[in-house]
Amino acid sequence: MTLLSNSLKIRNAPNLPGLSFRGFRGKEDFPHMAQIINAVNQTDQLEGHTTAEDVEQNYAFLQRSDTSQDLVFIEFDGIPVGYGRCMWDKELNGTYLYSFFIHMKKEGRGRGSSAGTAHRFPSGPGCPGSTRRAPPSRRFARRRWM
Repeated sequence: MTLLSNSLKIRNAPNLPGLSFRGFRGKEDFPHMAQIINAVNQTDQLEGHTTAEDVEQNYAFLQRSDTSQDLVFIEFDGIPVGYGRCMWDKELNGTYLYSFFIHMKKEGRGRGSSAGTAHRFPSGPGCPGSTRRAPPSRRFARRRWM
């Protein structure tokens, strides 16, 4: 089944014409993800080429991240220009550490859309706006990079 719309409302996102956020739509998003990764690599002068099959294989074995809740796409006029994903780790003392990345194509950079996405991470466990919550006795630490 293909989702036609799974838009997300992002708190503190910039009010830019055509900017929208959405969740992961499954296998149909792997080509978008590969194209975004390759565009970022080219812009940032990094080596490597990623295919949709590479992304699909990487996402087949994810741990400590739930694509139904922890993956956000950034679009301008319905075209994906970036995506971000949140992950979590649990330390021995029970503290959850959250990390996330955002891959953003050149045309999406410098417009505040990454910052809007970053506001979505973390609120976990389960990172972006998750309904999963840890007991109040747990402490949360954050780490992030872009």
